[in-house]
Amino acid sequence: MASEQERSDPSKRKELDEKARQGEVVVPGGTGGKSLEAQEHLAEGKIKPLFPAEPRRATRREQVGHEGYQELGHRGGETRKEQIGHEGYREMGRKGGLSTKDKSGGERAAEQGIPIDESKYKPGAANMFIIDFPSSRPLILVFSLLVFLLQLEL
Repeated sequence: MASEQERSDPSKRKELDEKARQGEVVVPGGTGGKSLEAQEHLAEGKIKPLFPAEPRRATRREQVGHEGYQELGHRGGETRKEQIGHEGYREMGRKGGLSTKDKSGGERAAEQGIPIDESKYKPGAANMFIIDFPSSRPLILVFSLLVFLLQLEL
């Protein structure tokens, strides 16, 4: 392994770079680098961006602003509440309210003996098998199936 003093000498750097390109580790902590410079960056903890010329894309919050972002969150919560029902939403909130940095809500509920009925909001629960189709959807499905079957006979 080369010392910092050896790496600062231009003639020595060229020699070390050749060794690094042959697969030898010449910088402590530079394992995996395919050149002297790459090994130095790895040792320092620097990572070069894959696409440095690519501009940063705006986040959703920047696109819609503070109020719009709040509205999106509110709508998401309302949608979830409609999906799992009022009781399931309350049960999920009870569990979430018990969570801390150290323990999940489920762990704390078990410790304190608080019953949480996850079947009210978990996928695969009994109430999740009820499918509420809009009135026209079954007709569209039947019609599509008939058209498909007619095409097979032709």
